[in-house]
Parts: sequence; C-alpha cells; structure tokens
Amino acid sequence: MLLLPLLAGCLINEAVYLRRLEELTDHDGDSYAQEDDCDDADATIFPGALEVCDGVDQDCDHNVDEEVANAPVWFSDSDADSYGDAATAGTASCDAPDGFVANALDCDDRAPDANPGATETPYDGIDDDCDGADLVDVDGDGEAAGAAGGDDCNDNDPAVFSAADEGWADDGTDNDCDGDARDAVVWSADAAATRIDGVAVGGEFGRRIAAWPEENCLFVNAPYVESAQGALYAVRGASGVLSADDGGYATGTGPGVYLSATVRVSDAGRVAVSQVSDRDGEGTVFVLDGQALCDGATGSVDVLSTLTVEGTIAGAWFGSDALWLDDVDGDGIQEFAITASADPGGGMARGAVYVWSSPGDSLSTDSSTADLVLFGTQDGSGAESVSTAFDDDGPGVPWLMVGEQLTTGGSAGLYVIDARAAVSGSLEDSAEAGIVTWSTGRVLAAVNIGDTDYNGADNFIAGAWTFGLWDIGDLSGFVDEGEAINYLTYGTDGEWITGVAAAGDFDGDGRADAAVLAEDWPQYTEQGRLALMPGERQFGGSLDFTTMQFTAQGVSAGESFGYRIEQAGDFDGDGVDELAVAAPGASYGGSGSGSVYLLPLP
Repeated sequence: MLLLPLLAGCLINEAVYLRRLEELTDHDGDSYAQEDDCDDADATIFPGALEVCDGVDQDCDHNVDEEVANAPVWFSDSDADSYGDAATAGTASCDAPDGFVANALDCDDRAPDANPGATETPYDGIDDDCDGADLVDVDGDGEAAGAAGGDDCNDNDPAVFSAADEGWADDGTDNDCDGDARDAVVWSADAAATRIDGVAVGGEFGRRIAAWPEENCLFVNAPYVESAQGALYAVRGASGVLSADDGGYATGTGPGVYLSATVRVSDAGRVAVSQVSDRDGEGTVFVLDGQALCDGATGSVDVLSTLTVEGTIAGAWFGSDALWLDDVDGDGIQEFAITASADPGGGMARGAVYVWSSPGDSLSTDSSTADLVLFGTQDGSGAESVSTAFDDDGPGVPWLMVGEQLTTGGSAGLYVIDARAAVSGSLEDSAEAGIVTWSTGRVLAAVNIGDTDYNGADNFIAGAWTFGLWDIGDLSGFVDEGEAINYLTYGTDGEWITGVAAAGDFDGDGRADAAVLAEDWPQYTEQGRLALMPGERQFGGSLDFTTMQFTAQGVSAGESFGYRIEQAGDFDGDGVDELAVAAPGASYGGSGSGSVYLLPLP
C-alpha cells in the first residue's frame, strides 16, 4: 500500500497521478472506468450497452442508434394513402425511411382508394376497406344480396332475407323473399313496437285485461301485487315500452284477496273488477269509473267503487266472470251479468249466472237482487264464462252464452240462452241450444264473430281444451262438439285454447276473421301462442293450430303468452289497430312480473 505513493512521488508528478487516477475510476458504477466509458456520468452508457432510439451512442462505438434491437418497423406506402403494404416484412429503423409508414394495413398498396379508411362499395367485387371481402350484406342480416349472387331480396332491411319469418303486420313486406308477402309462419312477440310491463316481481300483470278503445285506455289486472291484494291498472295508449305505473290504479281491499277474477268495461266506461276470495270466498264485484282511472285516479277498490255487488254464499266465488251485456232483455238498457263458478245455490258447487236488468249506481247491493239467476246443470259443474252472440231472429236480438267447466262425464258445456224468455232456474232448462259433450275441461271463452259463411246468421267461436266454430242460425237443441262447422286442435296434448276474439276482416276478403289464443299448460311452462284465422279457413272440418297463416308466440318459456286477448283499437296511435295479448309470466319487470304486448293487426 505504501509502494504507489512512494513510486508516485519518485516517478511522476502529482498532476499526472491524479489524472490517471480519474481515468481509472468508474464514476457511474457501470463497471467501466472512465478511460473505457464514453460517458462515465451515465450508467446506461458503456461499451456493449443495448442501443436504443434516442440519438445517443449507448454502446460507445461512435455510432448513434445503429442496430437497435427494438427499433420500430416501417412499411412501404407506395400509393401514399397513409397505409403500409401488408404484404411486406417491413424495415426496422429508428426513423421512417422516405415513403414508409408505421402500419401494415393496406390490402392493396397499388390502389390509393383501397385501404381501411375507404368507404366500401357494395357488390363491386373489390375489398375497398380491407376487411377481407367485398360488401355483399349491406343490412347485416347474414345473407348476401341478390346483386352479389345471394338470396336477400332487400339488402337495406335486416328483417328481410330468405330465412326470415314472415312479419305479423308489416304493410305487405315480403320478409322471406319468396314472392309472397302474406305467408306468415311464426312471429315473436318481442318484435312488438308497444309493450306494457308489470312492476312487481311475481305480480303476474296481465291475468285479466279489458280494453276501452274509445278512450284509448287498457285495464290490466295483477293479482299478486301489494301483498296479494291485487291491483287493476289503467294505462293510456302510447308507443314504446310502457309501465303499469304510467296511469291510475285500484288495489284490492286487503292482503290475500287477489283482486283478479274479472275485468270488464261497459260501453260507458264502467269497469267491473272482482275479488272472489274475500269474505270466505263469497266474492265481491266492484264497478269503477273507468274515466277516472284512465285519468290517473288511485286508491282501494272499495273507495273508488261507484257500485259494489257482494256475493251472499261462502265459497261460491261470486265474480268469477262478469260482463256488460248488449241489452239481453230488449229494454234498451245495457245489462250486467256476473258468474259464480262454485255457487252451491242450486246444488253442490253447480255455479250460477246472475243478471241485472238495469244495474244503477247505487252504492251497494248483493247477489240476491238479481233479476235472473241461472244455476249449473249438476253438482260439480260451474259457470266459467259469460258472453253474448246474435241469432237470425232479427237485427240486434241477442243470445246469452254461458260456458260451464264440468258437466256429465267430465265434459265441458256451452249453453245458448234467449234471456228475453229465460226464467230463473237451470241453465239447461232455459237454454235454446247448447254444446254439452265437449272434450274434458272448461269452456274458457266464446265470442260472436259475425256471418262468416254468408247464410244470414252470425257464427260464434268457443274455446276450451280444443276449439270449435258454430253457426248460431243452424244450432238447434243440444249437440256435441263434432257437429261444429270447424274443429281446431293445437296439435299436441296439454294446451288449452283460453281465448277467442273477433279480429275484423284483416285479410280484406270480405269475411270476418278470428283471433285464437292457446295457453300452454301446465300454467307458465311454455311460451304460448296466438293465431289469426282467416275467414276462408273457417269451414271444412278439422284444422291444425300450427297451420294458421298468421301466428305469434311468446318470447321465452314460462311467460304464457296468449293468456288473455282484447281488441285494443289503435292503442299506440300509428294508424293500425292492435290486439292486446297478455303474458302474465313474462319477466321484463322482474321474475313473473307480467306484460301485455300490443300486436298490430295485419
């Protein structure tokens, strides 16, 4: 250790010594002394260091930015469109060579009009925008246009292609490109422009519906809202997705009464709604001011009611159905009928129909004040539905039609009654005619649809587990279902036809047409279906539901699309009348919240 100082003192002067000491020192700690390091103040610069693109000689070889390992790659842009040639490997360099760019996205570097920023010209056989192919499907429906050799007959409409379902109501559009605009197969309800959604999980909004087209208002029941009080909602017509909360509503009188059994609207806008499970099942029917509800009134039915009709027999289910009749007794006043499907008044659970000739606006009454009471035919039967039809005795002379859920041998029945001559007693004794050997089940709906066979007498359709069409003028005495003009089955076991309705002349052939619902059973396990049956299909024996020209189905399993149907007029104001179709198991507002679809008539 003493040798260097001694030698330094003997052999060289101090200045030389200090200079050499500086040159032999590694000041930046990069393992290279100053004499070998071209920048001994920067630890990233030393012989052998990796060169980077920064204008600095990192490896001390007197060259700057040469052989940079991670230098950017540049691609030739021969057509000067700012996109490099995708077919070349590129050139690595810290700076772009002349005529080079930083991308390799140009699928044709010879054509300045072909690059990812270009606008594709359809059907020209050129990949203008470099997406891998010429544009042959402008509307994105998955099918090439006819101009490009495909089968799409309208490449500007994604709803039109060869595999499309023909639209339910699309102004004559040939959706499936087969040259026929009216060969509908199955239309999904989610294509409906207007839908009303329930707001409560499990509320089953849509169990009952009634339309008041004159005021563009729809009344919809949800039995399981408000702690199972149930509620009746009034929603004004509009387009788009609507909510049950958009209008007025009336709730049941307390938890567990399930305001739900019926909803009916009179010509004057009086709304009948019932809760059959209150007061030990005696049942109550409330008549409400429909105008007030449509204008936003809210409250309990017993507060809003202008007329309350109470059942008097426990367990009778008074209010199972109700209907404002078209002057059944001919006195010029609209009558009111109420069924009690389990009424034991004429025998054990026979059911009954109560008719009031002139129901006023008295605050309350009960079933004992009815002008006409018709009981079921035998123990275990029940008055399930009530409706009207017209015969050929003269214009405006109605029949009363009452459907039973169970008669002899487990068969459902439908009785046609001239209420002008009827007297209180048995349905069968008062009936002018009837269908009494229907397939096992319930008569769930019946409706007059006009003179579809041009014989001078109106026809009616009725639905239970199967469907039938009868000519009222020809119907005399009691017949079985096999004597119907037309007999329709769904095609598989387990479905109930729960509703039928007149649909006007939607196909323009001069004949009345009918809407037929089919609710899948067990309840809420399937999507549900609805069909419009053209007048020309209404004659000639058995029909298959699945062959109907216009059919619609629910969106998803469990929504029970088609549980109820009503003609709603032009609900959404688009100039086309709609059918209101209930799906109480739909879940747009939460599981089982329920919805009502507004389907435009074709």
